[in-house]
Amino acid sequence: MSRLLALLAMLIVSCKIQVSPAATLDKLKESWKLYMEECDRNSSQHPPSTGLVCNRTFDNYACWPDGLPNTIVSVPCPWYLPWYDKVPQGMVYKECDAKRTVDGYEEYERMRLQ
Repeated sequence: MSRLLALLAMLIVSCKIQVSPAATLDKLKESWKLYMEECDRNSSQHPPSTGLVCNRTFDNYACWPDGLPNTIVSVPCPWYLPWYDKVPQGMVYKECDAKRTVDGYEEYERMRLQ
């Protein structure tokens, strides 16, 4: 949970929002929670995939669908981020490798404002 709070705090600082930091953090945490709940709800509406896949997940950043091995999965920038609609192409990416593990941590850099 402390990693999540650190991530949310960094997001606020990088946004340079002109409101109270405490109020901004509370709003961001509430939006993040709603996004997470929406992800859980949407994911549970579909049966688990059969075969080899990188499993759908919420990784405390974005909601990812099942992915086929050796593909790149893309989803829209998470709407809870204050700048989600200002990012060119508005997508984040993760790679699903042949071992069905997902590595996309550095791919999150695409969500930063230029």
